[in-house]
Amino acid sequence: MAWAPSLTRFHPDNKHLWLAWTGTTEDGLPSSVYSYQWINPQPEKAIISVALQSGDHANASVFLLGLSGIKP
Repeated sequence: MAWAPSLTRFHPDNKHLWLAWTGTTEDGLPSSVYSYQWINPQPEKAIISVALQSGDHANASVFLLGLSGIKP
């Protein structure tokens, strides 16, 4: 789906997910990149690693373009 065009997958009521960039692929297909804010539900525990995976039968690619953190 060419990086899931914004009109197909974006829901404006989700305050932790927002459309960060839109453009086109080299083939001219629409593409989108989303930014997601994840709040650690256990802030007293340090985050020592991050792992991304899609479901076994998901028709998706999961990748990370950047990561930043704020220490409380």
